[in-house]
Amino acid sequence: MCFNPLNKTLYIFGGRVITSLLQEGIGTTIYSGLYSYNCVDEKWACLRPDYTGGMYPHQLVPRMAHTMVLHIANQELYILGGQRQKQPLSDMWVYNISSDIATPLADGKDTHIPAAGFTVRASLEPQNAEIYLHLGMSHRENHCHSSDITHSNSLWVYTIKEKEWTQMKSSSPLPCPRFAHQLVLDPSKKVHYMFGGNPGGGQMVSARLDDLWIMEVDQASRKKLLYESIFMIRKEKYLELVFTEPTEALHYLKTDLAECVDHTDSERSTEFRKLTSELFSKENKRMSNREARSQLFDYISSLFPEKLSQPRKDIINFIEY
Repeated sequence: MCFNPLNKTLYIFGGRVITSLLQEGIGTTIYSGLYSYNCVDEKWACLRPDYTGGMYPHQLVPRMAHTMVLHIANQELYILGGQRQKQPLSDMWVYNISSDIATPLADGKDTHIPAAGFTVRASLEPQNAEIYLHLGMSHRENHCHSSDITHSNSLWVYTIKEKEWTQMKSSSPLPCPRFAHQLVLDPSKKVHYMFGGNPGGGQMVSARLDDLWIMEVDQASRKKLLYESIFMIRKEKYLELVFTEPTEALHYLKTDLAECVDHTDSERSTEFRKLTSELFSKENKRMSNREARSQLFDYISSLFPEKLSQPRKDIINFIEY
């Protein structure tokens, strides 16, 4: 459910319709379509029924346990995940409010998108036009059997302009995996709040959580990542020069390496100053240059999206026994 402040309209999509016949085990499951409620005129309107019968070029599939967010500037609704009947869905749709056109953005077959999710939670950060998606209960390989259900802490971000998904990594302890929780965003502080939910699994099916977590997303800009890469490469070159050409190493430290250091960053500035002590070390305790360069390459690769870098899984994982 989303509220559009520009036209004072509430949008509701999907959900399973509960009828007396279904409660008695008679008939098939019905899902609600896309509806709008104008708060000024106090009138409901059906924008997409459950079955459109070929009225539209793309069929927006009603579902349950999904998530929907509103991009106010573009006047677009984004619909992700959910389930219909026993089929988990990992597709993604955008509905343009102004043109009344629904367009599929993903069909769920791409491997670089989040897994099919049940009770997924999402928020939209308006300044950068990004959608944050937290998976709760997900289905591996799009199966719907209970043995394939996992409880996930996976967090993804979708950039609307580039139309790309990126899985995010955390540098701090994570809350336990859960579903049926709440996730909200404070756009002024760019901070997410997550509360409650069901941890699921085993004997925890009936358990309920009452913890509150705060999540701050620190996304490095391309410029920051560039300087990080340059610093690490020049730092490695300096360390290699220390025990072979110490005079040249000192000159390199004061010129090439110093110019790529952000001295307003206290941690980086301290790290840079400590590098001088390497010139006075009597024993070379460093790993081989080959090993150090290999580790540096892996670190820089980790700064890029997975599809733009070398495979991150061990090759042994691709061998079938």
